Amino acid sequence: LLDRLKMTDEEHRAFLKSYEEMLKRQQAAAKPGADDRVRGGQAGGSAANTGAKKVAPGTKSGPDTSRAGRGQAPPEFRDQYRDFTAEQAKQDPKKKP
Repeated sequence: LLDRLKMTDEEHRAFLKSYEEMLKRQQAAAKPGADDRVRGGQAGGSAANTGAKKVAPGTKSGPDTSRAGRGQAPPEFRDQYRDFTAEQAKQDPKKKP
């Protein structure tokens, strides 16, 4: 074997020694340390993998929305809104600025 590789006995011993040192370094690097943490298993699945669910109609809960119309302005703007709409009502609708 050494003749095919063209190595001397001394080169072969040096190679084996460096190879053993490399194996020791790899084994030491493979051992988990105190700071190395392994991610735990995932519980559940992805929301993207869930199918659609049929929603059954139920009793209506919440406020009565049968009354239509514009809602009120926020309390801090009600006076300004009242003044603005009164001024708009006084203007001539044919006259555009």
